[in-house]
Amino acid sequence: RYRTPSFAPDAALIAPQAPERSVLVARMRSRQAQTQMPPLGTHVTDPEGLALVERWIHQLSSNLEDTP
Repeated sequence: RYRTPSFAPDAALIAPQAPERSVLVARMRSRQAQTQMPPLGTHVTDPEGLALVERWIHQLSSNLEDTP
């Protein structure tokens, strides 16, 4: 699993109810070549896509083990 120095060592790929602590959201916001997602061909973020993912993360159960 690739981790860049800009993420905390214990950062979660998806932190339920906390998009601000989620690596997925951080990568979607980034336009740095080593961290951005998607990795190629974009110069700007997708604000609608980012908002959708953030809303989804906010709605996740705080205990992912309870979800199927």
